[in-house]
Amino acid sequence: MGNKISPGQATPRSDERLVYAVHIEAPWENKIIVELTAADMADLDITYEEMDYSNAETKRAIWTILERVKAVIGRSIDPYGKMLIEALPGRSGGCLLAFTALGCVSKPEHTLIRKNVEYLVFEFNDADDFLCGRERLAAYKENVISCKAYELAGRYRLTVCAGINSEKLKTALSEYGKLWGTGRISAAVTNEYWNELGGRK
Repeated sequence: MGNKISPGQATPRSDERLVYAVHIEAPWENKIIVELTAADMADLDITYEEMDYSNAETKRAIWTILERVKAVIGRSIDPYGKMLIEALPGRSGGCLLAFTALGCVSKPEHTLIRKNVEYLVFEFNDADDFLCGRERLAAYKENVISCKAYELAGRYRLTVCAGINSEKLKTALSEYGKLWGTGRISAAVTNEYWNELGGRK
């Protein structure tokens, strides 16, 4: 599902101080997802709680991250263009950032950082329904921050981290499977006990 860079490829040279991104993913042409560690956050001098695009410190950090992404995967999102930044608290003090270019040139102040998200877990009875559901998910990519796929005993699940306007997405995927659960706990249970497809476990 898009270009993925392994942790080794995303590690800068020793003389490069900022952004030791654990994982960089470009699932769609207009979206880039970056996972930062607690060390990244410290080097960038930002915290998840204080992240706000209206202040200069956050803007500086975001621009640094996007420059590093361009250097690593050759893909870029113009920090001067209109974009949506969705932020999630990550593992062990880190942060997950999803950058979505909105396709309209605008001033930087029109960039928005959104922290209100919803975790959805969909379960599918067979591979065909699972593949159809995952393909259908692409139609709602503007509202999808991240997605992981799992398998257990011939059944499949998708855990989707979505923006708050997720009702149409729920309806669409329910044509192929069922909404098994919502919230961080449901997603965490799936991650713990199911086998992630293409995962990093």
